[in-house]
Amino acid sequence: MAASPSTATSPDCPTSRRCRNRPFLETFGFTIDFLVAQAEGRSGGQIRFPYAKQKNCAWFDFRTYGLGPGTIYGESGAVPPLQKGHVVTDLAGWGKLHAFRTRSPFGSAAVFVVLVSDPVDGATARLNAHIRSGEKQLTISEFPYEFSLDRVEMHEDVSIEFTISGAKGRPERSARLSLSGGRG
Repeated sequence: MAASPSTATSPDCPTSRRCRNRPFLETFGFTIDFLVAQAEGRSGGQIRFPYAKQKNCAWFDFRTYGLGPGTIYGESGAVPPLQKGHVVTDLAGWGKLHAFRTRSPFGSAAVFVVLVSDPVDGATARLNAHIRSGEKQLTISEFPYEFSLDRVEMHEDVSIEFTISGAKGRPERSARLSLSGGRG
């Protein structure tokens, strides 16, 4: 199965493996988790969305949404109403690659790219990002495969080339993603 990018209708999910450097992401994550949990609890479980557990530090633990559609009072296919700048690609045999924008409370914008997968020994992920201010190249050789592109303004178009390889028994996979600039 080839990687096929599609615009997701799911929320911009916060993620960061360096919680001390990105406290605004955890605050955003806690807020979204609180709001969705409140909807689920107050509806008696009639509002539900699939989630993954985000664990940044020992005390920063919350649920992130956007793994797929949920259910609202029996109607399946529902998505949380946060749809800004989130692109998802399926990397067959590896997991789903997410790219999304976020903005800190201090006004700086960023792009985050994360491969949602199980840990894989020996894998190396490479990211080339093309933005107006130049090209950024990043490599991560350990799980989790998360990339942060700081100071990418909301109006800037971003072109991303992602490759993961090197794991025994798994083929190399690549994907190209684009995030169009907008007003933010």
